[in-house]
Amino acid sequence: MKPRHRKCRCCGQWFSPQPHNAYHQRYCAAVFCRQASKRASQRKWRRKNPGHFADKDHRLRVKRWRENHPGLEEDARQMPSEGKRY
Repeated sequence: MKPRHRKCRCCGQWFSPQPHNAYHQRYCAAVFCRQASKRASQRKWRRKNPGHFADKDHRLRVKRWRENHPGLEEDARQMPSEGKRY
């Protein structure tokens, strides 16, 4: 049976989960809570996949990409992020 109301893990407010994911939704729809949900999800993924981005092949690939695209990362960081959901 799907829960009708659930307490948000971030803010502690009661909310009604979305019908399509009510079984596993743990955070409400507030912006700050969605950000907290994403941080928790990424933290969980990184814990389950240690060293995913730390191996030598990945570092060399990133280094080659940066050499072939000078200044692109800095430009991307300075651009305003439009359309971000979180």
